[in-house]
Amino acid sequence: MKTGLPPIVDKNSRILILGSLPGMVSIERQQYYANPGNQFWKIIFGLYEQPVPNYYEEKVSFLRSKGIAIWDVLHQAEREGSLDAKIKEGALNDFNSFFKQYPYIKSVYFAGQKAYNESYLMQ
Repeated sequence: MKTGLPPIVDKNSRILILGSLPGMVSIERQQYYANPGNQFWKIIFGLYEQPVPNYYEEKVSFLRSKGIAIWDVLHQAEREGSLDAKIKEGALNDFNSFFKQYPYIKSVYFAGQKAYNESYLMQ
């Protein structure tokens, strides 16, 4: 059973980007999108025409400065490896409590098709 990471969020967050469940490298490092092959950070920083920093703390600080929160649809799931296609038997994060705690989040985006598909379970 793989367990996800806590959200990166604060009272200034207005946008939430949801993944499905962190990959093995991210879980090991306790850092979102830690696999060097993942394009997430390049895309986010590219949107603002900024270079991607080397340090995770700087990446997180940048997200916060832009009002962007990140989390995952799933709290836990059975999965071999890191591929979303291998996810089985997932348990959702508690979005009711999350949105009550962070009511200023107005937009939700999905980092991939699996996260989007799993989000239908939230309804």
